[in-house]
Amino acid sequence: MDSFSFFSCSSSFFVFIHTNYNLKLVLGTPWYGYHYPCLEGTTITDRYCPIQSVPFRGVNCSDAAGNELDYAQIRNLYYNITQSESDSGDGKNKSHSSGSSSSSFVSMVKRDVNMNAPWFNERKSSKLSSNVSKDVFENEKIMISQYWYDDSISLRYKYSWSKKYGLGGVGPYCLNMLAALKNEEEKIEMWSTLDEFAVV
Repeated sequence: MDSFSFFSCSSSFFVFIHTNYNLKLVLGTPWYGYHYPCLEGTTITDRYCPIQSVPFRGVNCSDAAGNELDYAQIRNLYYNITQSESDSGDGKNKSHSSGSSSSSFVSMVKRDVNMNAPWFNERKSSKLSSNVSKDVFENEKIMISQYWYDDSISLRYKYSWSKKYGLGGVGPYCLNMLAALKNEEEKIEMWSTLDEFAVV
């Protein structure tokens, strides 16, 4: 169950709870998230990220407009950019190559009020330089992306809900998606969320 479908999932569950099938149900949760490239005109502070319309099975919009990333990939990206911002002192993570330069920074992590799921925006800018008759021309391209995922806080909420209503179990997909996480304390905290369901 991804971070966007909690209430639709819970509504479906209450249909089954009266048939005593709840002990046969296992709640699948993501140890991954999604990266969505926003359409032009979106800013780093925007709550909503308009995405390209990618039809799927008759629906005019789907998550096919984004791409799936491991939890570790998302959190490492956020950590790397914020760490570079701190080191550079100007709020930007920069890289340079011949004839071009790029920078990126991220918004603060915020939470969706309905699902308690975390999300943040990333702003990437790149400049292409060209020397023509000793004049320098720069073309800047800016891209805003939005990242959604589940963390220890939102997962504890879901596992607690699963225990409260007597589901047969919970299961994250998939276990190796924390392996590359640089923050060891965060990794331990993610694993410990399972105690919310398992510990009496």
